[in-house]
Amino acid sequence: GDAEMLLPIVLLLVLFGRSHAVNPSTARSSIQRLKKALSASRAVVAELAHAPQQAAPTSFDLEDISTRSREAGAAALVVPASLLPVIASEQARAVSSYPGPLPLVCQLVPAYDDPVDGSVATTELDLSSVPLALLRSQGADGIMLRVSSVPSTSELAAIVSGAAAESLGTVVLATTAAEVEAALAADVTAIICEGDARLPATREGTAASTAEFGLWWDADARSLDAVRSAGFDRVFIEDACAGDVTLGAARCVALISKARSKKSSQWSGSMFGVSDDLPPERKNPVAWAQSKRQAREIMHESAASRGLPPPKLRK
Repeated sequence: GDAEMLLPIVLLLVLFGRSHAVNPSTARSSIQRLKKALSASRAVVAELAHAPQQAAPTSFDLEDISTRSREAGAAALVVPASLLPVIASEQARAVSSYPGPLPLVCQLVPAYDDPVDGSVATTELDLSSVPLALLRSQGADGIMLRVSSVPSTSELAAIVSGAAAESLGTVVLATTAAEVEAALAADVTAIICEGDARLPATREGTAASTAEFGLWWDADARSLDAVRSAGFDRVFIEDACAGDVTLGAARCVALISKARSKKSSQWSGSMFGVSDDLPPERKNPVAWAQSKRQAREIMHESAASRGLPPPKLRK
């Protein structure tokens, strides 16, 4: 009805950065949307990052990986601020499709870019310089940071509160029990656990209200098995494209699919292994993806040359 007609307009206002006051009820509903996505059973979140030494991705490259990650079943994407506007625009165009737009979380200290606060060092963030309102206007639904990058527990609580005021949830990566405690005290949306860090299962209500993710950092199937064996229901894929969102798109999609699968990889060899009985898209997924990408790019350029809107990218 009227709500469906207004939703695309609201999304456009957000994506193009028009100034607007954040209504408290809107902020709560936006954060709840992110929390719902991250709390889903077997949720998989993929981090997209791009190394500066690689060729700069085109808008098509970013739209392509955005679409394919969504259709592969990711629950949300973590992206650096430099990639946020284009990916947010592509996700917004899926508002009437299934699956619908994914929540986007802006990585405040990306693996390859400079931190969002403008500093060069990645050990600590200058929280006063993080442009939360700008990130929200560019399409972010949340922010992500390492607990270790925040100087104190009180400052962590301050950035979580400040993000919530801008309708942004907060996802953190914790490596110790003390960092988990600090994150829980700050009421973060989700915690990614590295090493021995775990949410305390004995604290009533805590595990249910804060989503917990295991960290899969090396794309090795045995490491994913270890994450599952440790009891993690949800998985965060660190640097899913191996630093190249263009050439690493097929890798990202494969990792999302693998992380969502209930089948164990133990004793199954490489997760990218092949069989002579497999169809071509599974014998060589990279070559298959590249051929399909070239076909989609031709369609994209053809539409652009005729002044038409870019077609929706499909797998």
